[in-house]
Formats: sequence, C-alpha cells, structure tokens
Amino acid sequence: MRIESKKAYFVIPAAGSSIRFGGATSKLFEPIAGQKCVLECTLRAVVASGVCAGLVVAARLEDTPAIEEILQRVYPEGRIVGGGATRADSVRAALESIPEEVELIAVHDGARPLCSAESIARVVALAGTHGAAILA
Repeated sequence: MRIESKKAYFVIPAAGSSIRFGGATSKLFEPIAGQKCVLECTLRAVVASGVCAGLVVAARLEDTPAIEEILQRVYPEGRIVGGGATRADSVRAALESIPEEVELIAVHDGARPLCSAESIARVVALAGTHGAAILA
C-alpha cells in the first residue's frame, strides 16, 4: 500500500517527574548506550522522519535550559511550553500553543526514544489519510 507523505506538528510531553525511574534527575537526560540522552534521541527520530512541520515540548520549568540546548542541536525552530501536573495537562498546554491553521498534530512522548523515524513517518501518513492513527 502506498501512503502519501503528510506533515504534522509534533507535541512532545516531557514534564514527567521520573518517579518510577528512581533517579535523582529526569530520565529524559540519561544517556542511551553511553550516547545521546533519551530526549535527544526521541527528538532526532521525529526530525529524521521528514514529517515534522513544527514541534513543541511541554517541559518542567527546571528542565527548560537543558531542553533548549537539545533543541538548538536538533531542531532550533522548536519551542518549549510549561508542562502540567499530568500528561494530559502537558499535552493541553502544548496544543494551546500550536497555530490554529495546523491541520495534523502528532503526540509522541519525550521518553520514548526507540521509535524509528520510518514508523513515525508511516503513522503520520496514515493519520493524514484516515483522520487519526496510533502506533502501537
């Protein structure tokens, strides 16, 4: 099946407390295999998908400087908004910051770095074709 390419504005919730992770810092900044941190790997996959028309990260205030540095390396046009007490609150805050004319929005958790760029592109294309899609 041929899927026509679409572009989406990405919402990246990244305001979690990492309590289950048990670390003193956010799991988002932990390196994977001694390389880039979790959030940077996530953002690189989104950008490499070729379907990113814009990006906003919902983050904790204390994480903002570190996330700004990552965005400068990966996607300088990206923005940061304050996250909320819950994932739903963070997604809502990010959605409220997206321009009204945006037609397709993708939500991808900042702590999910192992999703391939190809999978991201495919699910966005399917959402563009069918109105919604989920990668599971």
